[in-house]
Amino acid sequence: MLWASFGKLRIVEDRHGGKREVGEWALHVQESPWRIVRDKALFIGSTDMHRDRDTGDWLDDEPAIGGCRFDMLSDMLNLNLASTVHIVETITCDGLGGFNLTLNDGTQIDAFTSSSFEVPDCEFWRLFVPNSEADHFVVETHSTISDN
Repeated sequence: MLWASFGKLRIVEDRHGGKREVGEWALHVQESPWRIVRDKALFIGSTDMHRDRDTGDWLDDEPAIGGCRFDMLSDMLNLNLASTVHIVETITCDGLGGFNLTLNDGTQIDAFTSSSFEVPDCEFWRLFVPNSEADHFVVETHSTISDN
């Protein structure tokens, strides 16, 4: 799952009584392929979570933390984004459960649904205020499967 934070960072208590840092807003992309585009080139994508950090080979097993290409690229991206203030300029939804979010430096996050089979209660993505009772904006299916 892709977790992205937006806004000022703050320390909150997690579900286990520990502390963690969250933004004012959070975006979780679960059952949708996604990509992050920088300088008009693909910088990181959802399949990078399953690619070896150094060789790019497909990993059949869950890699150790730091062992996949996603870990390396997301660390680089986080360092770069933390160096200056970024502002979300646009969010465009495509009507099929996908979206494009663009920052003021041109960085884009794209997510899209990629299955014609509607799995019941499949959550594609959500936007919400962490550690809050506020409603979440959730894009998901609510279909039922029958034998007919």
